[in-house]
Amino acid sequence: MNHNKVRKYLLIYLDGDLDDNKCSQMEAHIAKCASCRREYERLQHVYKGPQHCRRESAPPFLWTRVNTRLKSLQRERRQGELKTVLPILQPLMTATLLIAAVFCGYFLGNTPVHSDLQQANVAEEVMQQTFDIDVFDPNPPQSLGRAIMMIYERPDEVLP
Repeated sequence: MNHNKVRKYLLIYLDGDLDDNKCSQMEAHIAKCASCRREYERLQHVYKGPQHCRRESAPPFLWTRVNTRLKSLQRERRQGELKTVLPILQPLMTATLLIAAVFCGYFLGNTPVHSDLQQANVAEEVMQQTFDIDVFDPNPPQSLGRAIMMIYERPDEVLP
């Protein structure tokens, strides 16, 4: 094995992830070559591997603080999005409501209106069917309603 390959595989060898064939070639070369052995010893001293690392514990409530901060950032981002969308939606909603109002006005304006006489006839028919009366007079002759109708229908006959 040459110097370049040894330096290429040195960290993998220190991790213990090198296959047996290359591992034996590395050991043979490091035993013979002084410069590669120095490099190996230097890296071995610096790179003691994960098993020699001291395990640190996280400060208390770290997850709570990180989670709270993430939620506040998400909330700020949503509010920012709303601030950019609202100027677009506001005129759009106003135009939609205006169109709906015009459509409703047009629809209501084209709806046929029954005259008062037609409505009175309908009421008279309903009362006749309900009470089985052959003749139904909604304004009897002595009633105030009859007197008012007489004034409106024939003002010349009633008023002197």
